[in-house]
Amino acid sequence: MAEKIMEGKCILFVGSGVSVGRGKEKGKGCPSAKGFSKELAKSLKESKGYSLPHNLDLMKTAQYYEMFRGREELVRKIKEKFWGKKPLIAHENIAKLPFKVIFTTNYDDLIEKSLESKCCPVKYGKFPQWDEDKVVLVKMHGSADDIDHGSADDIDIERIMERRLVISVDDYVDFIGKNSFVKDALKFYFKTKNSFLLAIASLTSTSLSYTKR
Repeated sequence: MAEKIMEGKCILFVGSGVSVGRGKEKGKGCPSAKGFSKELAKSLKESKGYSLPHNLDLMKTAQYYEMFRGREELVRKIKEKFWGKKPLIAHENIAKLPFKVIFTTNYDDLIEKSLESKCCPVKYGKFPQWDEDKVVLVKMHGSADDIDHGSADDIDIERIMERRLVISVDDYVDFIGKNSFVKDALKFYFKTKNSFLLAIASLTSTSLSYTKR
């Protein structure tokens, strides 16, 4: 695997755990999926007096939150918790390795910031017009900023993102049933890279189940 990584022949899949601060970095970074689910549930109880069943996963909690507070408020909450953070050691270590293709379910921009710190500014492009000399970042669940990012004249890295955030049950249904873009990208890079490295991603996650299909 180490040889594949150094040759740029390994796809990296980054889960939410990478952006969660641990040890000396505890309290920094972003909340875990479980932690964010608890925050949404707590907010819903405080504002609406509605108690959710215990131990719901994030997509189910987000579905309830959107139902009672609205989509706009859910997106605002995501931006509040996942945007404007500083990269952690894990992101810096990822940026040091010669990965050419990175898939992530994270809403934050910490991988992008770390890559930019290594003189790899972000570029936006469309599959399959990707340059093998650049890092391709596929944001499977969208990005917390979810806005236009300017022209493609000032970049070197391609960053592909879904414009709609994927977080609730309804989002996942649309994502799995209609999102041929990510499916095509996965097929394309599996054929060319062959190896896949998971970075702190749950083996039972919905996104990983989709990926394995």
